[in-house]
Amino acid sequence: MDLSPGPGTWTCPPDLAPGPVPWTWHADLARGPGTWTGHLVLSPRLALGIVLLYFKRPFEVASMTSTAKPIRADSRQTREDILQASIRLFGDRGFSGTSMRSIADAAGVNLAAMNYHFGSKAQLFAETFQHCAAPLNAERIRKLDALEVSDDAPTVASIVRAFLDVGVIGDATWSRFVAHIFVEPDEFARPLLKKTFAPTAARFLQALSRALPHLPNAVLALRFHLVIGSMLHLVRFEAPIEFQEADGEKDNEKDGDKDSKVNNIEELVSFVVAGLSEPRVESKMEQRA
Repeated sequence: MDLSPGPGTWTCPPDLAPGPVPWTWHADLARGPGTWTGHLVLSPRLALGIVLLYFKRPFEVASMTSTAKPIRADSRQTREDILQASIRLFGDRGFSGTSMRSIADAAGVNLAAMNYHFGSKAQLFAETFQHCAAPLNAERIRKLDALEVSDDAPTVASIVRAFLDVGVIGDATWSRFVAHIFVEPDEFARPLLKKTFAPTAARFLQALSRALPHLPNAVLALRFHLVIGSMLHLVRFEAPIEFQEADGEKDNEKDGDKDSKVNNIEELVSFVVAGLSEPRVESKMEQRA
């Protein structure tokens, strides 16, 4: 702005319209602080341009909205569709065997929506894994909370059952998906597992430590690690692998049978409680001493 005419007078640069001074705004501050008067002088050409721009814009906006691709109103549903497609495809093909394009096609969205919600395939895999694990963790914490507010102190068996009996055994979709995390590079899998399960695992380790005060924290952590391994093996292989035929016997229980699942959980609870409760194994150096 050119302030040369004096205080309170603003002059538009001459390149905005023909003529040396196409419009001028004059502010009269003589009436005192906070008061002003003014007048606006427009050239005919500039005035006509403003009128045309005012009436033209609604037609441009209408044209743009009529030809633009409609956007899904429910962004949360789009995200959920992508997650559900990711669970299926990552479970069937793994991380490296699944492309963002294939997930987008299965979810019925475009790649722009994929990138908007998840950014990259690694981020999508991580969030899909956490999406599946979240209800399991919530159910575990709910059961542990109920045990800890009861009048009786939680037993090792009740704590273990609260951790194991959350519906993961017999869930074919989850078993296929979780199996892939253990074949991914350690630098990818370990941080993801820690981020997903560390808060829940810490709560259960604290509860087990109170129930098993004779075990050092390091020993308890290792045994809990073995508990998780046993659970995951049963998740992946619900029925035992038949290394040899039993003498004249055949397993009449079918995979997915409800009674079989309950029995598997109880057997697993019994197995890991025995392992957790055993006295600490002395190291060779301690035995020599």
